[in-house]
Amino acid sequence: MSKPGKKILDNKAKVRIFGFHVEWHKILTFAFFLLLSTTFWFILVLRQTFEATVAVPVKYTNIPDSVLFKSDLPSTINVAVSDKGLTLFRSFVLSQNDTIEINVRNYILAENTLLKDDQLAQLIKNKFEKSTTLLRYNPSRISLEYSLLKSKKIPVIFDGEVTTIPNFLLSGDIEVEPDSVIAYSSEEILNKLNVVFTTSNKFENLKKNSVFKLHIRQQNKVRFRPEFVHVTIPVAEFAQKEVTVPITCLNQPFGTEVVFFPSSVSISFAVSLKDFNNISANDFSIDLDYIELEQAKTGIVKLRLTESPNYIQNISIRPASVEFILEKSQK
Repeated sequence: MSKPGKKILDNKAKVRIFGFHVEWHKILTFAFFLLLSTTFWFILVLRQTFEATVAVPVKYTNIPDSVLFKSDLPSTINVAVSDKGLTLFRSFVLSQNDTIEINVRNYILAENTLLKDDQLAQLIKNKFEKSTTLLRYNPSRISLEYSLLKSKKIPVIFDGEVTTIPNFLLSGDIEVEPDSVIAYSSEEILNKLNVVFTTSNKFENLKKNSVFKLHIRQQNKVRFRPEFVHVTIPVAEFAQKEVTVPITCLNQPFGTEVVFFPSSVSISFAVSLKDFNNISANDFSIDLDYIELEQAKTGIVKLRLTESPNYIQNISIRPASVEFILEKSQK
């Protein structure tokens, strides 16, 4: 009885022996002539005349913004042609310029809004070899009939959510450039259109000034030019600062005195690092009107800033309200 290991070795030996006995030069010679014959067959086929149908793309350029076409424009034309196989192969496979381009503005200026017969056929023939026969095409005509739209300048409003990383905040107003667009539509629609919005977006974890390209939110039967705007979001690093500001009374009658408890309060706020050293208590005011104090039902009044820089954020007044008394001044 033979051992399994020996049988495996015998099989490997047979494979090697078979490899030595195969006449590889015959196989390679056969493959060469097979490839050669296939090539000749392909060449013979390409010399024959064929009929083919191809969808040719159509591109419309220089369309005036105020123009609205009364019917949908075809994006392709199905063209049936006849020619040698090699010519068709070169036209459809090797050509990189198979798109029919229609300059709409030229046709409108020439008051020619219907492309048909010889005019459309010539545009199609220009995309093929001179030897190619144009058999038929569909659609057989293209209508550029249009109506004129009204226009209106509309302001653009940024629509989005902005978040920053810790210690960073918005350092100013979000700017939209351009701040308005031209809307084209019917007079009825434009009369109801007063503002337009950018597409909704979320801008998260910002840590520096950023500019984004946003499209105008599309509306049915309205065309916008331009179709997008650039939105600048100013972001800077902020720090907390605190100042002490006195409370003052305005319109105080002669011979009266107002005493506040306390007479000054602390104001804390967030300010950008570049402005941190440029801001002081002198930039703030808390002014109360004597008439308001006189009409108060209690001896407590709520405080509010009457003057403060517009570039600070997260303002807090401590305490938020103070007690007061009205006295006649002693001479």
